[in-house]
Amino acid sequence: MSYQRNNTGAREDDIAFPRFFRDKVENAVKSAEQGITVYDDVEKVTIITPGSRDQWSGFVTNEHRERWPQQYARFKQDLEQTPDGFPLKLWPGATPAQVAMLEQLGCFTVQQLAGLPDGALQRIGMGAQALRTKAQAYLNDAVKGEELSKALAENEALKRQMAALQTNYDDLAAKVASIAARET
Repeated sequence: MSYQRNNTGAREDDIAFPRFFRDKVENAVKSAEQGITVYDDVEKVTIITPGSRDQWSGFVTNEHRERWPQQYARFKQDLEQTPDGFPLKLWPGATPAQVAMLEQLGCFTVQQLAGLPDGALQRIGMGAQALRTKAQAYLNDAVKGEELSKALAENEALKRQMAALQTNYDDLAAKVASIAARET
């Protein structure tokens, strides 16, 4: 599969979401041997590109397993398969009606919304571009917030390290003073 970048700079596979499932296919050889229709269980996947009515379905390949290892693992464990990212229904930037419309278009996360191409926005209608811009700003702020939190945590760690070094220095200075006092 080859993926192209859309007008937001996101690759299609960055916002695409797989739904792995089990299906059946007729085993012609066994059916002929046994005189009844015999089926084999197979793994299939439907790849949903948010905002697009097009979906691709086919047999699961190693490429799918490698591209979406977490979703595939959840499928194998019979757990709900959800896209990676912050769920739209928990994001305060969209109304319940907007969330419902976006979910109908296969868009379930703020990350997917931020990467929607212009063509998908046209299907959503009035205000869709502003909503995408709001999602992009939210993610940018979240990244900045993470960077700030990381910098603050590093700063606190450095303060603790400096305090420990100061304590060691004070202990050594006291010992040196004690030794110097004994020698005089």
